[in-house]
Amino acid sequence: MGLLLALLIAISLMNGQTSGAVSVKEDSTALRSGCAADAPIVQQLTAGAPVKLRFALSGEKVPCYKVAVEVGGRQIEGYLPATAIAGLDSFDKGRKEAAWVTVNEALAAARNAASIEALKAPEGARSTLPPSARVILAQADQLIEANQPGKALAILEPEIQKRRDPALLSMAGVAAWRADEAKRALEFWRESLDLAPNPDIEKVYHRV
Repeated sequence: MGLLLALLIAISLMNGQTSGAVSVKEDSTALRSGCAADAPIVQQLTAGAPVKLRFALSGEKVPCYKVAVEVGGRQIEGYLPATAIAGLDSFDKGRKEAAWVTVNEALAAARNAASIEALKAPEGARSTLPPSARVILAQADQLIEANQPGKALAILEPEIQKRRDPALLSMAGVAAWRADEAKRALEFWRESLDLAPNPDIEKVYHRV
């Protein structure tokens, strides 16, 4: 399964953008609900409309960005191809100078998180999450890769209510972060780290 790489845009970088730094290139640009060329149109945009970049997705024929655009006093979110955005050169320069995390890195860290059962098991034992929880963890992983973090979080949260497990919490953190809920992501990762130290999750936590 091809994995889309998402680059988290540092909040300080987004807040530091001037209104004209990144904008829509042409009139009648389609803001879509996904990166695919045939994804449903959310809004038609006018040239020069300021764009707030959320994160970038590679793995498509044309790089694609999740963005927020203000239209008629409302902030609307959707996806634009790189070719439809003016000012990306200055943005990319700033991004490269800032700390960022890819979905690859975040998922790898979550996959490496040990379950609470494994941590309590005697040395040499292979105790892990119960089968039902492992299924949910795997499904959440696949949903995040498929760019459906909200659905991943929806199936993880009921399981987390049953068991506060570092593996589940780590994956929930990735889902929340990928869904633009950075505060919740940090809370999930912090609780996971409190239960079980994990250098990979700690690195992601501090960089996000």
